Amino acid sequence: MLASVEQIYGCTQLDEDEFEYTIYTDCYDLYGCILYYKDYYEFAPAKYRMHGHDLDGDEIFRIKINR
Repeated sequence: MLASVEQIYGCTQLDEDEFEYTIYTDCYDLYGCILYYKDYYEFAPAKYRMHGHDLDGDEIFRIKINR
């Protein structure tokens, strides 16, 4: 599913000399509370379990991505 929404690196042209880069692709499993993601440097999808985080809270939390 992640591959269905990814873009080729540097393919989105915004202006004559301006390009946009998609850094990562992600999706969320609502039933399992799992975030799946991948980027240009890791071709295999990674997952991060969201259990233990207050998903209804007002605080932003960061996810450490291991490469």
